[in-house]
Amino acid sequence: MTMIIAALKHHGRVAVDFLSNLGIMALIRGLIAAHGQPYEILTNSIAILLLIIGMVILKHFMK
Repeated sequence: MTMIIAALKHHGRVAVDFLSNLGIMALIRGLIAAHGQPYEILTNSIAILLLIIGMVILKHFMK
């Protein structure tokens, strides 16, 4: 629903940082729900870290 609202506000375009933030939030929710599975916790943590690094790189080069 949030993606639809964002797309309508920006005339059909959705920003990359918005999608990255959505992905990070979804992974954090999955990380909170994963109780005791070390492999799943590790993969979610690495995915969150990679998304954050990607956002930092994107913001650095998009100035």
